[in-house]
Amino acid sequence: MAKHLLHLAEQVASTGENLNIAECLEVEKGSAGNVRSMPIRNRNFQIIGVAKIINKLNGQPFDENDEQLFEAFTIFCGLGINNTLMYNELEKAMARQKVAIEVLSYHATASGDEVVCLQREVIPDASKWNLGSLTFDDFSLTQDQMVLAAVRMFTDLRLTSKFKIEYKTLLRCLITVKRNYRNVTYHNWRHAFNVAHNMFAIMKGHNIFSNLPSEQYSRVMNILKASILATDLTVYLQVRTQFFSLVADNQFDFSNRSHRNLLRSLLMTACDIAASTKPWDIQFKVAKLVTSEFFDQGDLEKTKLKITPPALMDRDRKHELSLLQMCWIKDICLPLFEGLAKVIPKLAPMRDGALKNMAKWSKIAAAQENGACDLLEPPEPQPRVPDG
Repeated sequence: MAKHLLHLAEQVASTGENLNIAECLEVEKGSAGNVRSMPIRNRNFQIIGVAKIINKLNGQPFDENDEQLFEAFTIFCGLGINNTLMYNELEKAMARQKVAIEVLSYHATASGDEVVCLQREVIPDASKWNLGSLTFDDFSLTQDQMVLAAVRMFTDLRLTSKFKIEYKTLLRCLITVKRNYRNVTYHNWRHAFNVAHNMFAIMKGHNIFSNLPSEQYSRVMNILKASILATDLTVYLQVRTQFFSLVADNQFDFSNRSHRNLLRSLLMTACDIAASTKPWDIQFKVAKLVTSEFFDQGDLEKTKLKITPPALMDRDRKHELSLLQMCWIKDICLPLFEGLAKVIPKLAPMRDGALKNMAKWSKIAAAQENGACDLLEPPEPQPRVPDG
């Protein structure tokens, strides 16, 4: 009998049709009965089971009214089973999420051992790492040295004393920031440090805010966090015309708050694109890193989105790198550095560095056009301290 009932269940499951067996069947030894089978479906109307009722108490076959009641019961069963399955999946998802959050929390925050280890290190003067120079080598420090150098910058700008920042807390904060940067080719922790360093180099000894009253100086320092948004090139392109007009008309006024806000935004952009001002071997290395990251992005756009990426991200146009770099410096970087140098003469080295690199890229582009070379390699750099 069990095999027969199993056969009926398989038939209902495969066909999806209701089955009413009115003839007598030996359900239990010595008894006779009839069987009603109906599929149980989930919310997508997929069959997830089969329900059976066997033998009415009055011994009569199941009629149409019985079938309607039974159908309502199977709908209820389907909802119950579906909700149970969903709850199980939710529990699994929540468990996975909990583990993921714990792992993320572990990797995203500084461990006590890391903080203690760096606490023991003696931080050199800024001069040892050349932190006060606008020609600082972007690749000269290790990952941990960049954390310590950032502490040195905070200390030399008197931010730790002014805001009563505990040394251990500052270390933990910087290590956490480092950990949370993605492991990409260029826009990583090193780039973040280099942007911060350039702002430090601009402010330290030639402090552009030194003539401001203390109240205004504090206000400028407190709103630096908003300057991060200014690194968006769309913001730069929107505001630079106003700055260039002020410079051209010799109307820039340090005592004007809106002028200072404008300058702050442009200084952030200058720090963000400062690699274009560095000595040639550093500029070349940075350009290759940026290009590599952009090409990876372009590859994803081609394969995943099925679109043609911009020229700067198109690996098939890598032969245009030198021309693109020359145009990048000429159209985006150089005008900014020229304007800043007029307002702050001590920033002239940034303008001069950009001019030299633009000339280098122009020479490479011309050589490539004539078929003289594929891509000029930079001179052999000095040995670098590896990341670690």
